[in-house]
Amino acid sequence: MSISINGTRRHYWWPPAERIFIKADELAERAGISRSTLQKIERGDSGVSIGAVLSVMQALGQLDHIAEALDPLSTDLGRLRSTESLPKRVRR
Repeated sequence: MSISINGTRRHYWWPPAERIFIKADELAERAGISRSTLQKIERGDSGVSIGAVLSVMQALGQLDHIAEALDPLSTDLGRLRSTESLPKRVRR
């Protein structure tokens, strides 16, 4: 997620063609987090819970992108490695 600051407005977008303009206070309210937690997320503070980050992504309507990015079967390597972990058939 890219974040740029322009005056009192925050501009969030992902991908760049789908820009969403929303005030930071409104985003924090929609995500159900405090403004200070949102500021920590913007700074990349490692102490912020993944739940707070996902709440922001959901408020921005971008949660599907996260799910797609974390799907191990979405890449050739992920599909190959998933077959390696399958148990071998036991012969009697």
